[in-house]
Amino acid sequence: DTTVAMARLVLSGMLEKHPGLNLIVHHAGALIPSLAPRIATTYREAPGTEAAVLERFARFYVDTVVTRGGGSALSRAIDLFSIEHVVFGSDFPFGAEQGREFIRYAKQAVADLGLSEQERRLVESENILSLIGPRSLPPDVGSL
Repeated sequence: DTTVAMARLVLSGMLEKHPGLNLIVHHAGALIPSLAPRIATTYREAPGTEAAVLERFARFYVDTVVTRGGGSALSRAIDLFSIEHVVFGSDFPFGAEQGREFIRYAKQAVADLGLSEQERRLVESENILSLIGPRSLPPDVGSL
């Protein structure tokens, strides 16, 4: 569903109609990072260049909610969306242990990437704060 929704937004021109719109999508951008080479090939003949199609997808922000061993999914997401468009996410309070299991998977996936300290800070807090601002966070956010 996420993949289809993203494709519809990009291919319909909706992102061009609303250039200030920032969208955060779940699960590291779903299948889009894995399908990027196919998308580039399929839409090479579409209006614009193949780079333009992938650049439109790269406007999305994606979260880190992946399953166990999801470092490779996050790596593909970073390749497409950039480190500046990855925000830490969770399924809290859903899933095992009220979502805490998924938080551990996301933390491990981020750790497995071998990011620099600055890149890790971007993913864990700075990217989301640049989108929503620090006053938007609940006071107990650090208790997870």
